[in-house]
Amino acid sequence: MILDVILEKKENVYDGYNPIDDCFFRLKFTNKNNSNTFSREVIRRKDAVGILLHNKKNDSLIFVRQFRAGNFVKELKKTSLEIPIGLIKKTDNLKEIAIKETKEETGLDIKSLEKINSFYPEISSSSRQIHLFYSQINTEEIPTKAGLESEDEFIFVEEISIKESKEMLLNGDFDSSHTSIALSWFFLNNKDKK
Repeated sequence: MILDVILEKKENVYDGYNPIDDCFFRLKFTNKNNSNTFSREVIRRKDAVGILLHNKKNDSLIFVRQFRAGNFVKELKKTSLEIPIGLIKKTDNLKEIAIKETKEETGLDIKSLEKINSFYPEISSSSRQIHLFYSQINTEEIPTKAGLESEDEFIFVEEISIKESKEMLLNGDFDSSHTSIALSWFFLNNKDKK
């Protein structure tokens, strides 16, 4: 078993939107042996907050559709359908960030939040952690467009029935891990029945 991990050196190799460090590690094992020094590139990405919005009035879930560079470059997909998500910039109050991001990305106001979980979506190469929340709303008025153009966000809001959302999850129609994890939690915890 691994007893200890030693970070011997860290060199910044790229300092753009997502900085990359070349990290040099050595492992100590319980049998008193050590590994050779090895390197791994680690992308320093900002943590994020995702919000699963359940519209009780229409028995539906709220999603956002927007351009994502990663799935465009890989599969030429113009947009990704996902739950609202936003980067954590300065404050560490996750609930405040979730409320702000929901308003920014959907135009909707939320008050109460339930924590789903936190996870690392790219654990082998990225430091990003995503914190997921669930919130209920009760409205017939769902905006169709949101986002901050000053941040180059061109977001389209979609309301999808719970039944169709479940079918889409089972068919693998969602590209983002945060959306699939939030929806799996929703259905495993029978939130669609409450």
